[in-house]
Amino acid sequence: MLQALTDVVTGLTGLVVLLVLLLIVIRAAALQRSRRVRRFRPAAEASLGTYLAGSGGAPAMAGRGERALFLAVAQEALADLRGDERDRLVDLLLQLGFMQDAVIGLKGRRAVTRRRAAETLAALATPLAVPVVAAALADRDVLVRTTCACTLAVTGGEDAVSAIVAVARQDALAAPGAAASVVLALAERWPEALAPLLVPGAQASIKRIAVTIAAELRLTQLAGQLQACLEDTDDLAAISARGLGRIGEFSALAALVRRLRVRDRESGIGPAQLSALSVLVFGGARSLGELADAEQVRPPTMSRIVAGLERGGLVRRRATDDGRRVRLEATAKGTKILWEGRKRRVESLTQALSSLSEGDRQRLTELSGLLQQLLRKL
Repeated sequence: MLQALTDVVTGLTGLVVLLVLLLIVIRAAALQRSRRVRRFRPAAEASLGTYLAGSGGAPAMAGRGERALFLAVAQEALADLRGDERDRLVDLLLQLGFMQDAVIGLKGRRAVTRRRAAETLAALATPLAVPVVAAALADRDVLVRTTCACTLAVTGGEDAVSAIVAVARQDALAAPGAAASVVLALAERWPEALAPLLVPGAQASIKRIAVTIAAELRLTQLAGQLQACLEDTDDLAAISARGLGRIGEFSALAALVRRLRVRDRESGIGPAQLSALSVLVFGGARSLGELADAEQVRPPTMSRIVAGLERGGLVRRRATDDGRRVRLEATAKGTKILWEGRKRRVESLTQALSSLSEGDRQRLTELSGLLQQLLRKL
């Protein structure tokens, strides 16, 4: 027994020693990389700046370490450059063989190697790499294929759209962030490509991503699909309603808002009560004083408004955990009435928008954006 314990202790001691040595090696390698970066990065930045200024030729690099560092500096610059300067830097990287290195790396066995290669090709964003990038959509690593799908959305032709959409669908559940990047890249170039992702019965995970992006980008081309999504689950309906509201920034047009209030009469609640109820539904529970401040009325006036909402079963009072304060919150009935009212407004807006031409909708978007800028300055 004693011998067995001795053997165990000896084995553990040896393991600890190996771990310590491993940590020392990792630390030394990190310090070496840090020193190399401090030593060569200024030179890489200077040579790159000289080249872009037109007063120098292609920089000379010795060894893989310097090439990797120069590529990192160049990728950072590519993110900021536009126009001729960006084209010149891309041409330089192609001349120095970085695209060819990435093409080879994209076929590597290690996922980390393929990821770096995919990131390099994404930074270059050159049509020359389209065949290789398209083939990498079948890569077994999610980051590799989604990065390549984003690149293909920027550099490929319309014939690649279906393959890009397929990648987004494939990874929407397991990697929603990566899939969202793909859908976003697609939406910025081909907004109509999102339409199949918004149809009834579409996969819920990818549909939620597509609805959110269509709403945030104010894609007027997809107004009809967003309208249909109002009949979907509550969260998708809410996002769709916000997106339809953002198309044209209707809140900036006071006359249009007044016209829409006609539909509010169908709820059977007065404007003051509807306004207070909306604060509680979308802003959460409030005290009476907080609600009065939000609506810019005096507390006695808000008391009368809340009393009416309570009689209708639309609002209830709830004591805080310490029992010292009372909070007002919307009931399920109140929330339903408010969402139904919003839906009626959105229906009216969508119907009005559908009668406009694409050019008119674009002009309306631009005009309302200017109005919003003016309002923020007042």
